[in-house]
Amino acid sequence: MKQLLLARHGKPSWAKNSLDDWDRPLKINGLKETYRMAEWLQNQKVSVDLIITSPAIRAVHTALIYAQTLKYPSHRIEINDLLYNGDKGKLIKFLQNSDVRYDSILLVGHDPGLTNLYNHLTKESIDKIPSSGIAGVKLKVKSFGNLKKNSCKSNFLMGPKKLPKKS
Repeated sequence: MKQLLLARHGKPSWAKNSLDDWDRPLKINGLKETYRMAEWLQNQKVSVDLIITSPAIRAVHTALIYAQTLKYPSHRIEINDLLYNGDKGKLIKFLQNSDVRYDSILLVGHDPGLTNLYNHLTKESIDKIPSSGIAGVKLKVKSFGNLKKNSCKSNFLMGPKKLPKKS
């Protein structure tokens, strides 16, 4: 069964207000939470065939953490501007045209775009995917080419605050 994973970037740093939004890095806490989430996903025995990320630095860094943790070759990460603005219609069209050989795609991006996509594809209605959070959906259709409203079933929604505390 095909699956789509939606990972929201970790908490960004606002330390330098002069930085363009695209250039804001992750905060230290955002890094830690993203590593914990990637480890959680790895423990769920999830693998990915393709990682696509927003070009924003904080999203690229998040994608690199997932790639490292999931043993995905970082040079195969695709950067796509569609994930910066997160228009659900454009993202669905993009996914509909993805290579049929992919069974599991991880999108790394921003809110509200990822949450809007999640709510559109499932019958769920969540307020937001939390910072560093990840949502997984299973396709009820045979291919990404058949994606449409309510064509997916929610598999999980996990955020760093739901993880057990590290000792």
